[in-house]
This record gives sequence, C-alpha cells and structure tokens, in this order.
Amino acid sequence: MKKKPDTIVQIISENNEISTYTSFQNNVTFDLVFLEINYFMSNIDILDAILENTHNDSLLLINSIRYTKKNFDIWNTIQKHPKVTVTIDTYSLGFVFFRTEQAKEHFIIRK
Repeated sequence: MKKKPDTIVQIISENNEISTYTSFQNNVTFDLVFLEINYFMSNIDILDAILENTHNDSLLLINSIRYTKKNFDIWNTIQKHPKVTVTIDTYSLGFVFFRTEQAKEHFIIRK
C-alpha cells in the first residue's frame, strides 16, 4: 500500500519561499498568522500587533474558537474589530480576512 505524502512537506518542497516566525518581527508583513487562542488570552494586545503586520490579503487563523465560552467570546471580539471584514467559523478553527474591498460578513460552516 502506498503511503500518502504529508501535505505540508509537499507544499514546502514545491520551491516556495516560506519563512516562519514564533513572534512578530519589525518590518515583516505576514501573509498567514496562526494564533494560539490561549496566547491571545494572556496577551490581549496581540490583535493590534497582528493588524500592524498584515496586509489586505493576509489570513489570520485561530484555533479552538468554540472550545470554551472564553474562547468564543474572544472570537466574537475579533469579529467586531473594524479592520476585520470576513470571518469563517468552522467550529474548531476561525479564519479572519482583512479585505478592504469586501463588505463585512461572517460565515458559520455547520458541523
């Protein structure tokens, strides 16, 4: 039986220039930010730092948005931020977009 290739390894092996950071760097604009929601709880100001380091086509991906009531409250706060235009709630992950040309919309993907 043939083993399935690891998707992430496959993406990285396609000669993409990918840089990863574990904290925000000055003068670096991010295309994709993965936010551990527990880190957000201990550092509420992180959303402003994220917004300063993103662009119109950036994606903020947040884990465990419905795991606890506190997590879901944080998710709702992020949705209301004026720079956030589109959010997608997949129950376990939240996708946040900042597209200025798009109307503010929030989607929920059913289980």
